[in-house]
Amino acid sequence: MPRVSALIVGVGLLLATPAIAQQPPRTTANIERARVHYMRGWDNMRSESFDVAVTEFGQAIELHPRYAMAHYSLGRAYMALHRYNDAIRALTACSTIFSAEAGRVFNNQLDANRQRQDRLMELQDIRSQVSKGPQTTGTQSTMSMIDNAIRMTTNAFDRGQSNIPIEIPVPSFVSLSLGSAYFRAEQFSEAERYYRAAINADAKAGEAHNNLAVVLMMKAQYADAMAELKAAEKAGFRVNPELKDQIKSRMAQ
Repeated sequence: MPRVSALIVGVGLLLATPAIAQQPPRTTANIERARVHYMRGWDNMRSESFDVAVTEFGQAIELHPRYAMAHYSLGRAYMALHRYNDAIRALTACSTIFSAEAGRVFNNQLDANRQRQDRLMELQDIRSQVSKGPQTTGTQSTMSMIDNAIRMTTNAFDRGQSNIPIEIPVPSFVSLSLGSAYFRAEQFSEAERYYRAAINADAKAGEAHNNLAVVLMMKAQYADAMAELKAAEKAGFRVNPELKDQIKSRMAQ
């Protein structure tokens, strides 16, 4: 029988994180320099030089503290290094940036458009980086969640006005990674919370349904766990048959 943690997928690749409040001037030069470090970070992720990736993502954040996907990517690098508490801090910083922007009212249309366009570019960048590999069990599910976040952001951008708040939830793939970081840190209640947040943001987040099923199985909520596996399969996620057998076996006891 495999360890329960082995049934959680999408966490193999998920400096202390610089404080978001300590921001250098937001200039085009800083953002462009930050993006160079960000791309270097992903190059090092693909070559499994995770310590170097941590440094590159950290430098990107120093230049552009509200670079949400740099915080997310830093969390992924920490996950690969099994530094789960550091991963939680980095991924929480990413989630906090999105939460702070939800419903924000801008002073003028130019600022509103710039902020929304920056966020859309970040999501398109992360899609490009994830698509380049390495390909894992959860890659296709993550790509689907990123695509959904891009659609939601594009729609918000199209209808956005400076004086009307646009509600965009934290992207499901961010909450999913945060849930998996908490799971690896053996903080299972928080893991469940963020898996559910991922599903609330995207009901077709198959990997989140799968991972939530593992948590529910651990809580002996077997019927609910099976329901989550069915939702995962309906979303097109390939469920580990051993997980399904474990839940069925425990239900029959």
